[in-house]
Amino acid sequence: VINPVSRGVLPLDYVVSDSVTRSQFLNELSTNYNDSELLTKIGGFNLLFGDLKNNSFDIISNKNNSDFKIFTRKNEYHGLSNSSFDEPWEKVKSGEHLLQKLTEDYNKNDFIGKEQFVEQLFDLLSLNTLGNITQDYQGNFENIRNTIFVPPLKVRDYNRNNLLAGEYYGTRTQTIILVDKFGKISYIERNLH
Repeated sequence: VINPVSRGVLPLDYVVSDSVTRSQFLNELSTNYNDSELLTKIGGFNLLFGDLKNNSFDIISNKNNSDFKIFTRKNEYHGLSNSSFDEPWEKVKSGEHLLQKLTEDYNKNDFIGKEQFVEQLFDLLSLNTLGNITQDYQGNFENIRNTIFVPPLKVRDYNRNNLLAGEYYGTRTQTIILVDKFGKISYIERNLH
């Protein structure tokens, strides 16, 4: 049975929501979709949401039941992937480190403009350490935990009668969200496939 609710609706549901807390948002989702088990039926996800003014963010995930609260402080970096937030894959640790270095370099250098910084961030998101893709289906998928960018990998069981599943798995979209010191938000997204 295919659930008619895609994880893609969650960010939009949050943006139009009146909810302030994690529990309020979860209750609102359950009510809106008339399903108290909704999150267990959506494909794996980690959703970061919160309040920029108070630098307070929550994570909703169906990877585990923990309640994660993040309060951002200066020079603090967090990454998300398809792993559980409290057990990040190697690519998340690597990405956090590289993001910190890029950000520190940008903040120290008056010669790097916003556009160049954005391109450097897209370069980070395009870091492919997967190496040679082989016919070893399982080996390819086990290695995606280590590469930030996942090139299109043919899905072994594509003909599984799942209308929502594609023939390929990989990085489809890259998104950069920047917030300047005045609270102005820049949202830049690239659709790759």
